[in-house]
Amino acid sequence: MSSPVEIVKEMYAAFSRGDIDGVMGHIADDVVWSAEGPAEMVFTGIRHGKREILEGFFGGIAQEHADPALEMTEFVAQDNSVAAFGRYAATLKRSGQRVSSPVGHLFKFRDGKVVHYTNLLNTAAFLPPAPATAITVSFAPAKMEAAQYDEVIRRLGEASMLPPPGGLFHVCHGEPGKLRVFDVFESLEKFQAFAKVLLPIVQETGIEPDQPEIHPIHTMANR
Repeated sequence: MSSPVEIVKEMYAAFSRGDIDGVMGHIADDVVWSAEGPAEMVFTGIRHGKREILEGFFGGIAQEHADPALEMTEFVAQDNSVAAFGRYAATLKRSGQRVSSPVGHLFKFRDGKVVHYTNLLNTAAFLPPAPATAITVSFAPAKMEAAQYDEVIRRLGEASMLPPPGGLFHVCHGEPGKLRVFDVFESLEKFQAFAKVLLPIVQETGIEPDQPEIHPIHTMANR
C-alpha cells in the first residue's frame, strides 16, 4: 500500500493533468473538505462527502479559474497526516488577471483514504480589488489672489493636467484675496498623483497652500 505522502503526491499529479476522478479515487466517502474563504469565491467553504467536493470545490475552481498551476514543494508527514506546502496560480476568468498565492494543505488519512482536508491560501489575491473611494479635497490658503489662481491654472494647462486625471469636480470660491478651492477626485491615489505636479506650481506662484482637508464621499448626485 502506498504511504500517505505518496498518495498525496499522486493526487497532485492527477490534478495537474486534469484527472479529477484520479483525485477523487483517494478520498473517503465521509470526507470533510475545508477551504474557508469569502463567499465571493465559489470554491471555498466546508463540504462533506464526495459529491459536494466534486461539484462545489473542483466545480467552483473550474468555474472561476483557467490554466490552474499547482506546484507543491514540501511535504511533512506524521502518523496518518500529511502537510504540503507550495504555490497555486490561475487566471481569473472574470478579469483575465493571472494571480498567485502560497498554499498549505493538510490531509488526514484513514485506511489509505483522505478523511479530512484543509486548504489555506491568500484568498485576497483571488478577489477583485476594492472599488476606489471618491474623495473631496478642500484648500483654504491664508491668502490667494485671483491672479495667482489664474497663473496656477495656466501652468497646469501647459503641463497637460487640465482636467486633472481622476478629477470629477472643481470650483474656486471665496472673497477677493482669500480664494479657496474645492475638488472631487475618483480616489486618494488619483489626487496624490496630481498633487505631485500641482504643489510645485502653487509654491512657485507664492501661494502657501496649507494642508488640504480630505474626506471620503458618502454620496454624490447632480441636483
